[in-house]
Amino acid sequence: MTNILKICLFLGLTFVNSFSQNISITVDSNSIDESASSVMTLTTDAVSESDIRLPLTISGTATEVNDYTTNFTSKGEETTIASLNDNYNTYGLLADGRSVLLNGNNLLVYNPDSGQSVSVSLNNSYQYMQVSGNLIYSKTGASNNSQSLNSIDISDLSAVIETPIINTDENHYLDYEFSVEGDNILYNEHDSDNNVYRIYKKEGTSDPELLVTLSSSNWGLRPILVNNRTYLLQYYDSVYEIVDGALVQQPSLLDSNGNYLQIDENWVNVHDGKVYVRTTHNNSSDGYQIYRVDLSTGVSEILPYVLGSDISVIKDFSVDSAGDLFLFNSKNSGNYGIFKYQLSPQLKILAGETTGTVTFASVDDSNDE
Repeated sequence: MTNILKICLFLGLTFVNSFSQNISITVDSNSIDESASSVMTLTTDAVSESDIRLPLTISGTATEVNDYTTNFTSKGEETTIASLNDNYNTYGLLADGRSVLLNGNNLLVYNPDSGQSVSVSLNNSYQYMQVSGNLIYSKTGASNNSQSLNSIDISDLSAVIETPIINTDENHYLDYEFSVEGDNILYNEHDSDNNVYRIYKKEGTSDPELLVTLSSSNWGLRPILVNNRTYLLQYYDSVYEIVDGALVQQPSLLDSNGNYLQIDENWVNVHDGKVYVRTTHNNSSDGYQIYRVDLSTGVSEILPYVLGSDISVIKDFSVDSAGDLFLFNSKNSGNYGIFKYQLSPQLKILAGETTGTVTFASVDDSNDE
């Protein structure tokens, strides 16, 4: 492989015991060829009363899924972050680790470091939510026959700042959810006077750029901005890319068994250049699930998380910088919660044992040879 995989240890051992232990880490291979694997092992010289965990930080040019896969004991493991009594329409995760939940003008901010929640009454009532860094983006409800897309700055919870980024003209409305990547925004505006749809891209503080104008037959298009490429997900799950002012159809989104995904268009998120969706699929009664999808190839893969037995419905989701999945779920007990699912590599020694491993397996890809 020409891509490079580097594994760094985040030295934050988590365990409780009543005696000292010597801990060692070994790797059976310093490089991984195509179709090969490497095993990293964490070993203690005595058993512990509780689990020992050691997070890993991955760097280099190799990327998971495209270049390698991982397997480890705690993969998909569920951890409760916060229990909540109230329902919210949307959920997001800020870069600083705080969780934000929005329902109309009611914003809840949960800080995992302090374990405290703060409820903020906003000046506007909002629909949908996207997060970029530590900024929240949401669109207002229609007022005076127009709408705005605002940024919401919660750096100071006692003085939250709501700033209009995009204001539509009269009888123009923001259709479906929008997409944010960095400080760039891709959105669909419906001109009800002329019954057409216009797809705009706004880069930073520049004026919005019109990418394409579409007739009324092209309704139900949800914009998705990923790696600066502009895609549209249609209501019936067709995918298009905007290329030189025209729609170019992309392959259908299929799961590993060839089933068509039935994506909830307003629950699509982009994290670190990857697209994640909340979806069901044909021939399934499992309810909403979270998939990572490739809009240019149609390849779709369910994330390897394991829902607890009390989870009823996945309401919304986010992915942190490490690649771990966060879900806002309703529970069979009648309340709600924020849950984390371990997807990033982690060395774990179970209580009563002395070794734990992570296996890195190379993915065959002739493009890297």
